[in-house]
Amino acid sequence: MNTDTTAPRRTTPSRTYPSGPRHADAGPLSGAALDELAGRLADGATIVGIGESTRAARETFGVRDQLFRRLVGRHGFRALAVQDSADVAARLDGYVRGGGGSAASALDGAWRPWRTAEMAEALTWMREFNQDHPDDPIRIFGVKPAQAQPDDYDAVLDHVRASAPERLAQAASYLGLIRTAHHTDEHVQRARGTHPGRPFADHARDALALVRSLPGAGTASRTPRQPKRSWAWPPSAARSPESAACCVSGTAPGTSRWRSASTTEISVSPSSRNRPRT
Repeated sequence: MNTDTTAPRRTTPSRTYPSGPRHADAGPLSGAALDELAGRLADGATIVGIGESTRAARETFGVRDQLFRRLVGRHGFRALAVQDSADVAARLDGYVRGGGGSAASALDGAWRPWRTAEMAEALTWMREFNQDHPDDPIRIFGVKPAQAQPDDYDAVLDHVRASAPERLAQAASYLGLIRTAHHTDEHVQRARGTHPGRPFADHARDALALVRSLPGAGTASRTPRQPKRSWAWPPSAARSPESAACCVSGTAPGTSRWRSASTTEISVSPSSRNRPRT
């Protein structure tokens, strides 16, 4: 991951909207070109999606960040949807709305492509914008499907330890391999030649089958689902052991397998007061 913190030349003050110090030049695009592009994107739109051809590239992030600041400052957009979970987005949203801690600490636990000095600076800019616009703040939402968190693995292993300790080593062997994907994605392990060979999804299904075969499986109380909306999945701490195992395996009781988008996207939508009339 590129975490280069070298700042290009400063062309505008950090509190000028929508420009910022690190990406004011935004690589090959001039300010005028970015102004025109932002205007074309915003024309008649309520949602703007900004993707990328590569991750962890400062120049790509710089263009995207400058477009976002223009959409906010000049075209009335006020919601940022990031490809991350609801709990991660809630921490980011809390920070930009004046919560405690730092931008870097707000990014703890976020998807690795977000954990950069550039993203921390973007959050700081949003926080400053919200301080200047307390009645019309930028909000952040997560749109990534629910997925396993470290607490889920621990919940599964604790349940196996209590229900069938003789099968704990077997369960740990399944989950231990999957845990490594939280540090290095499975496809990256394959590219580097460090992947153990068997797909992690197969290990996850074996872990789920093991949990479902334990005495009393299916009788644990489950947290009722929230009303269906893209960021409303309950946090991992509220799941039962079987629900946690379902999350680890990538499935949910009574649902099809979850799939996430293949590319990172940042979407922003205008506030209702500035939304184009239809």
